Amino acid sequence: MSIVLAIFLMACLVLIFRQIVLIRENRGLIARDQISTAALEVRQRRYNQLLRALSDAIIVVDIDGRVEALNEQAQALIGYSAEEAIRQPYEQVYTIIDPNSDNPMTNTLRTGQVSERRSNLTLNRKDGQQVQITEKVVPLLGDHGKVEGAMCLFRNMSESEIQEACLEQLTFRDSLTSLYNRAFFEVELHRLDSAEYLPLSLMIGDLDGLKLTNDIFGHAAGDELLKTVARVFSEVVRPNDRVFRWGGDEFVMLLPRTSTEEAARIRDAVMAKLAGKSIGPIKLHMTLGWATKERVEQDIRVVWQQADEQMYWMKTVDRTSFQRQTLESISQELFSRSAAEKGHGERVGELAEQFGAYLGLAEADLGKLKMAGYLHDIGKVALEPEILHKPFPLEPQDQHEMKRHPLVGFRLLNFFEDTADLADGVLAHHEWWDGSGYPKGLQGEKIPLLGRILAIMETYDRVSFNPFARPFGREEALQLIAEGAGGKFDPNLVQSFLEMMKVSDGIEVAVSKDE
Repeated sequence: MSIVLAIFLMACLVLIFRQIVLIRENRGLIARDQISTAALEVRQRRYNQLLRALSDAIIVVDIDGRVEALNEQAQALIGYSAEEAIRQPYEQVYTIIDPNSDNPMTNTLRTGQVSERRSNLTLNRKDGQQVQITEKVVPLLGDHGKVEGAMCLFRNMSESEIQEACLEQLTFRDSLTSLYNRAFFEVELHRLDSAEYLPLSLMIGDLDGLKLTNDIFGHAAGDELLKTVARVFSEVVRPNDRVFRWGGDEFVMLLPRTSTEEAARIRDAVMAKLAGKSIGPIKLHMTLGWATKERVEQDIRVVWQQADEQMYWMKTVDRTSFQRQTLESISQELFSRSAAEKGHGERVGELAEQFGAYLGLAEADLGKLKMAGYLHDIGKVALEPEILHKPFPLEPQDQHEMKRHPLVGFRLLNFFEDTADLADGVLAHHEWWDGSGYPKGLQGEKIPLLGRILAIMETYDRVSFNPFARPFGREEALQLIAEGAGGKFDPNLVQSFLEMMKVSDGIEVAVSKDE
């Protein structure tokens, strides 16, 4: 666009706005006798002539987001007549298919800021046809800068413009989140690192739990986690802010003309938007650090380092709390699907602790046994919920899925500092003493002690409280354990377990000498 054309366009917009203000005043903002009906009609005609004179399609919206006026170009492009569009909600007649970003009209009406021009947007016309457009939203300001409405200027894109926009999307946008990418960061940092944009705040964010989500629930869930974060950023940022997906689970924001206090408020707004959002049982949580360049002589790379150090310090402080909350959330997710699994975990934990005390294990080991018993099946959270409610024996496909749960539990417990030392035992709780178990086919004392203990405890409880068949009585369940000595179970541990149960319940079951 030439300078002359740009000046003409701005002059027209100013005149249009003046006409809008005068027309609104006649509707009641000032006394009706201060302006004649004839004068109003003249101004209305001038207003309509100016709208027609501009080459862009224009929709004028009031502060409530309803259409006040639109020119002929806009009517032709969206497919709605003026009579159909006026007084209707803006989004109802101007529908953009853009799942990765909110409509900037809401932000302009709220902040009074001009939106950046967006290109290669898909406009869904009244007749269902789709066209590619470029748009810009401009506020209409009244006395003392008060926002009284906004104008959306948009037009069809040429083939060359569409190709250029696609190339820019591939070059400077992250394909998953549609945020700017690392390559464009260097371009924008160079542009914004100047006196006219000071104070320049830089914010660095690290998304917690992405690796856990990918490992446990799959990369589709991890992708949704990232896209949800991107949507949160789009709801918070202002038109001139820039958000980048730096890579993996890292994000960067460049905030021109933003003091450190304003940056703190933006950080709080992001955290507030994230709060309560989750992908499955994984709650969204991001650690954000920021720093501000206030003087030209400051090195922006030093500011970057300050923001990075603050982010990592805050991440260290928050790590334990986040991990415990996440583990609790995952446990609740599994147990909410199946009350039987919750009861099973609680009973196995209690029984394992009791058995450990009988063996004379240290107090710290007893706590590990109880926690491992409670969480030994936590990997089932990654299974399809209906599998938990199917009786054994399972169909081959479901059995294959079920056999994944020790490995999923191992990965999950390794993620948390408080449970990392339980992971090997949970991984091994379906290994057999004779080597015919899963997932690794370990044999004998190569199976961790914790896994060997859990194998006995969980089998005894499972047959005693079977929700799909007649539960075994105490003596029957102990007989089953005795029969598994040397095959499924460690024979020495079986002997100790039977002795403990004889003391507590008075039931005597002997291990076969053939075992």
